[in-house]
Amino acid sequence: MAVYKSFIKRALSTALKEFMEKDIYLLHENLNERSITHKVAEYLQREFGAFYNVDCEYNRNFLTPGVSKKINVVQDLYKEIEDLVETKTKLEILTNYEYRELTVYPDIIVHKRGKGKNLLAVEVKKSNSRIHHNFDFRKLSAYTDHSEMNYLHYEYGVFICFDVDNYSFPSITWFKDGHRVNDI
Repeated sequence: MAVYKSFIKRALSTALKEFMEKDIYLLHENLNERSITHKVAEYLQREFGAFYNVDCEYNRNFLTPGVSKKINVVQDLYKEIEDLVETKTKLEILTNYEYRELTVYPDIIVHKRGKGKNLLAVEVKKSNSRIHHNFDFRKLSAYTDHSEMNYLHYEYGVFICFDVDNYSFPSITWFKDGHRVNDI
């Protein structure tokens, strides 16, 4: 089943509006990002539930059961995020570039479990986070990269930043085909 861009955008907007109406308390009290992503995922499930599964921090790879999701990051880019990565990995040479393999847990995903149909990867941050959004941007680029270097192949990625100072509607940054895009 083809999912139209307009449906994805509307579903995300509806879920975020519902979160802002019903769960703004989580932002006012500066609760953990996981508390926020859980509620957003609940609202996304209502929108996508008939056709897709919505999961938080889903770490399995349908290609190799029991193995965590991994992305490959070019060594030059890895240097930018190295201090944010919990475990250091070995350097590999792939297609004339040096890569580091990272285990990843997207904040929220919209997919069909066990089918390899990965529609949307979502990374969430609060505006007061100590960790810069560059790491999330790198992950979203890799999630949506359709080259042989990364096999997750999400159709779209989205970065959501919740403003904990003004409590305004969150800012949204889209990713497609391994790149940040203005819109989908």
